[in-house]
Amino acid sequence: MLHVKICKRVEEAALEVEQKNGFNYLGIDTSINPALSREGSVAYAFESLLRKEFRFGGAGTLGIARALTSVVKDIPVKRVGYCGLMLPILEDL
Repeated sequence: MLHVKICKRVEEAALEVEQKNGFNYLGIDTSINPALSREGSVAYAFESLLRKEFRFGGAGTLGIARALTSVVKDIPVKRVGYCGLMLPILEDL
């Protein structure tokens, strides 16, 4: 999963900076943050995983939310912050 690979690479870089410069690496917020565009929309991502007759908020939404939250919380890096799935009410307006 791309999110996991990116987090691991960021952590590797942060640990290197910490070692070389004496900074204290506290961790990464692994949250999936929504975007304002359709390509980065969490709601549209959900709908792409649901069958055509279902929409965000309908059947299957909670199952997808749980699966994504589990993935975000299981990324094998030192975590800090929310580290969850963000679903702002006005994301897709």
